[in-house]
Amino acid sequence: MSTHSTPDPALTPLLETALSALPAPLRVWYSPSELVAQLGRDLKLELSRLSDDVFAERFWARCAAPGTTPDDYRNRWLDLDGLRVLTGIRFKGLDMAQPFVDVVASTAPLEAPDLWQALAARIRSEYAVFRPLQLRVFRAGPAPLELAPGLPVVAHTRLVAGLLSAMRSLPDPAHFARLEAHPASNLNFYPRYRAIYDALHAESPERREFARPESEEDLQEALEDGLLFEMRIEGVWAGVMAAYRGVGHGLRGFVVGEMLLDSAFRGQGLGPAAQRCFAHALPARPGDTVFGHIHPRNVAALTTARRCGRQDLGGELFVRL
Repeated sequence: MSTHSTPDPALTPLLETALSALPAPLRVWYSPSELVAQLGRDLKLELSRLSDDVFAERFWARCAAPGTTPDDYRNRWLDLDGLRVLTGIRFKGLDMAQPFVDVVASTAPLEAPDLWQALAARIRSEYAVFRPLQLRVFRAGPAPLELAPGLPVVAHTRLVAGLLSAMRSLPDPAHFARLEAHPASNLNFYPRYRAIYDALHAESPERREFARPESEEDLQEALEDGLLFEMRIEGVWAGVMAAYRGVGHGLRGFVVGEMLLDSAFRGQGLGPAAQRCFAHALPARPGDTVFGHIHPRNVAALTTARRCGRQDLGGELFVRL
């Protein structure tokens, strides 16, 4: 990873813009210096990808589109009238058939419809070799129907987060005493775990869009970090919970990777108990949150998350180009 021995002058305006657009709860959960540090970490990583040879070459090797070179996979500045926008090519699920451009940050707020239309035109031109279908941007608050005329929001996920200390202080939900979380010692459960998803998708194919199994590699990472748990109800194996330590959107703490109950235990109102069990099992530090993106069609997951003390902070919007 590229490193910088001196502060990057590009960071300050990006930080100022990001701070101005933060969801309100973060200003309660964190001090101004903590927010600067947490946002700065993400922005420094994205700025490094403007010139990071290793990032570009690995990304190209995994998702080499016809007619491209590793240089095409670096993040890029796009200049508009009076501001700069940091962008990068991405692929949904690393699927080459689903290219999109990530609008990572900007040196001033992107609010006016004509700015979004100008940015969309620049994206179509600068990333033409990839033929991107959409752009992605995070916006606090409810998802709009469009960013500008001709730029409809065609999909979005909700960023749902809660301060762990507050979540743990809520009254115990029903069934909480029945459920236990045990740190996993291996991935021997993985075939059974995949079978649960296979049955779920066979029963409701539309759930493939928002409920997908984690890979063995990702669960192995959670296992090695002590963040993979097997749930048991009165001694019977009942499902899997996994998290990954990280930061994002100004938050720090645990990204929810998995929260899956076996089919035998679904429909019994155990979701809030599982979430609370998870919150108590995580090795939290002061200021840690639990956060993750939930598809709005996954109504049960959103409802359970809110009942357990997590708040909807905004949407990761996918906008048709």
